[in-house]
Amino acid sequence: MRFDPTHLMPAKLAEFGQAVAAKGAPLDVITALIDGTLQKNVCPSNNQWLFYNGWKQIHCLKYHAVVSPDGIVIHIYGPVDGQRHDETVYKESGLASLVERHFWTSDGQALFLYSDPAYNIGPHILLPFKGPVVNSQSQQCAFNSKMSHICKPIEWIFKEVMQQFTFLDFACSQKILLSPCGLFYLVAILLCNAHTILHHLQIP
Repeated sequence: MRFDPTHLMPAKLAEFGQAVAAKGAPLDVITALIDGTLQKNVCPSNNQWLFYNGWKQIHCLKYHAVVSPDGIVIHIYGPVDGQRHDETVYKESGLASLVERHFWTSDGQALFLYSDPAYNIGPHILLPFKGPVVNSQSQQCAFNSKMSHICKPIEWIFKEVMQQFTFLDFACSQKILLSPCGLFYLVAILLCNAHTILHHLQIP
């Protein structure tokens, strides 16, 4: 459930980049997708503010996941309290140092994670273009449009977890401090990886 450089070696990461490019990405150096997700929970009796996400207006736990083009979650971090921003979770996870060490091709070319604008751009992080320069006729808009299509699988992963393990979708059964909510979700991710390998769904 953590990035494993003994299996995800430079040649494999470069292969991922080629696979993403083959699906229509403008670049062949984007090797994986990163995004955050919220897992809704029952409102706790104590310290409710820690778990309240003002954007979604729910009490929840937060995770962030990295998904490779073969549909496997190659890294997941969490749970953390639901009020935290995606960028904060990314910094706390230690993933930045992992990608800085390992996201290179064998000839020294940098490889990248692609994320939504909730994260900040970094040495190995690419984001959509944003701001007033992005108009419907610009190359930036064309890039954003292509990458929006490429990014769908990471949302499918989160949906797949809920479909395969519907127990997680009932917030009334997810009671922080009374049940191991984080463990439930991490085990579900692990088993979804196995399900993807065995059944080769639409995600890869």
